[in-house]
Parts: sequence; C-alpha cells; structure tokens
Amino acid sequence: MKAFELSALDYIVKPIEKTRLYMALERAKNSIGIDKNQLKKPSDQLKRLPVKFNGSTYYIPIDQIIFIEKSGKKCLIYTQSRVYETYENISDIYMYLNPSVFSQTHRSYIVNLQKVSHITPKNETYLVYFLEIDEYAHISKLKIQDVQKQLHQLMTN
Repeated sequence: MKAFELSALDYIVKPIEKTRLYMALERAKNSIGIDKNQLKKPSDQLKRLPVKFNGSTYYIPIDQIIFIEKSGKKCLIYTQSRVYETYENISDIYMYLNPSVFSQTHRSYIVNLQKVSHITPKNETYLVYFLEIDEYAHISKLKIQDVQKQLHQLMTN
C-alpha cells in the first residue's frame, strides 16, 4: 500500500515472470514518455501470446487471434478453432499486440483488423463481423472513425 501512496505504477512479485516484467516495463515506459519507437516492444518479439488460465499457460499464435472480449473478470480470446479464457487485464494484453493490426475498438474489445468482414451500425454502437467466425465484437461510436482510418491504412499498405 505504501508503494501506491508514493505513486508506484506497478509491482512485481517473485518468482518474476518474463511476460509480467514486460508489462510493468511497458507501463513505466509509457509513464515517462519514452517514444515507442526507441525501445523494442514485446509485440515486436512475440509470435505467440502467453496467457494463463486455471494453472496452465496457453501460447496463442497472435496471427490467429480474431478478437478479444472482456466479459466480467475474464478476457475471452477468440480464434477460428477455439475460445481461450484468462483473468488477465485487457489493457495488459493489448500492450503485446501490434497496434497497426489490432485496435481497441471499445473498452471491452480488441479487434484484429485483418480479420474484419464488415461493420454494421446498431443503435448507439457498431457491430464488427469477421471472415472466419460467426461471433461479432463492438466498436464504440467514439472510436468508429479511428477504426475506419486504421482499416483504410491497412488496405492501402
């Protein structure tokens, strides 16, 4: 508690796990304003996303992730073949994903833009559908323009 009173950004418990250390370092880097291009990010190095659930660590190929949904205390990671569950924080997971391919479209969703089929307006939100599964994610009305811009950049590169 004393550490947080002194404005600590994070803490790490022993035994130190490599992915947890990277998350803490990323938070510190963002806090002090280091340019993201100056340091290698975990997303530059990782081909698989390590997530823990029920005592096991799953190594999910990042290019197979379609979208991630925060549901209660869990994050559900959708791939074509299955849905993985974890209690890890959605913002911590997002730090490991390439921001030119993945977009946090809503406080509860991260979308792989390369897997998007179409986007449909629905009341105060937007629904994003995918090529490989019948599930859908949400895009908040505050983020729709950014997502469309990212999609356009992805298509033109």
